[in-house]
Amino acid sequence: MKNITEAFQALVLEENSSIPIMHALEIQHNGAGGTLYITNNTEDILINTVLYTAVGFDIKMPEESEDGMRDAKLKLSNADQYLTELIRSVQGTFNVTIRVVTPTDLTVTPPECDNVEYEFLPLAVTNIKYDTEVVELTLVYELLTQKSFPKFMYNATNFPGMF
Repeated sequence: MKNITEAFQALVLEENSSIPIMHALEIQHNGAGGTLYITNNTEDILINTVLYTAVGFDIKMPEESEDGMRDAKLKLSNADQYLTELIRSVQGTFNVTIRVVTPTDLTVTPPECDNVEYEFLPLAVTNIKYDTEVVELTLVYELLTQKSFPKFMYNATNFPGMF
């Protein structure tokens, strides 16, 4: 993750910009086929030589509250049913990394979008629902506060020399 540049802040605040801002998702899973790369664009794009497939999606990022971060929701278009087989075949975990990108060269096919303006921490998929039209994922940040660190607790049994 990196800080947002002043140039990108100006681009976001600009009323009528000729430079498109795109979202790209890297969906990692432990099944056959490895990682899935998709973009919310009308055509495929290249990001650092990796081809991202154009798929319609809508994402709602988690909101902060007093209890911590809430769930994020990701809805992917499944009109051509290409995600159904993948979901049925993969057992185990999915992780999603969200990137905000801007183009470096729109004249080539597919367009190159090597400017990764912002990259979110990976989100873990906790629930998947799908039908013939939409795949809906529930995403959460890994709950680091619920993991013990270090792995062992400091007590007389594990570390007798300390007590």
